[in-house]
Amino acid sequence: TFQTMIASNSFLLLFFCAFLQMSEGCETQVDRYAFDYDISSDTVLLGVSSFQKCGEECENNSGCLAYTWQNSDIDLCILLEDIRPLHYSDDCTSGTIPLILENKACRGDFYNILDVRVANSLLECGEACAADSASSRFTWYGPSTAFQNVCFLFEDCSDHVECTDCTAGELHCLEDLISTTVSSRPETTTRNPPTYTSYPPTTTRNTNNPPTTTKEP
Repeated sequence: TFQTMIASNSFLLLFFCAFLQMSEGCETQVDRYAFDYDISSDTVLLGVSSFQKCGEECENNSGCLAYTWQNSDIDLCILLEDIRPLHYSDDCTSGTIPLILENKACRGDFYNILDVRVANSLLECGEACAADSASSRFTWYGPSTAFQNVCFLFEDCSDHVECTDCTAGELHCLEDLISTTVSSRPETTTRNPPTYTSYPPTTTRNTNNPPTTTKEP
């Protein structure tokens, strides 16, 4: 599964998270929403003092793709291994992290490739992916490959192949999840629209918060 293939190179992940801060096409954080909770698979941390630190915990957990932080007396941080529906929760903030796979490429077919373009870096290829509303997967080939500095944008990517000097990526954008959640939820009171922010940079992981279990926020 994708969640077991998180790249081991933390610099690449930090590099790509820096890109998401600049991206206007893919929102990876949203205020006042929480991911649906699954007690059988989610990791719950208590005493995580900020949303940023909760995101750091997710980045440092090889199985984590999404997270929810609850601003409360116990400062709850929930780490998820997959992307699930969101529900409204006034004291929560949720986010996702990109999946970056070194030395792997999407196994695409003609009908699945949305665009092919020159990109001089992984950042440039990811930027193109985020700007294309139809694309959330991409593969960038480095200068030492047959496809020198070429970026492939995909609509989907269900399989990967091994390669050298190439990187596959997947964005987990929240706009569609929020739209689905809002349209399916009956409104009884007036609420402000969700506020999006970009992913925080990585710092040293907080290791003083042992996992435990609790109820869904």
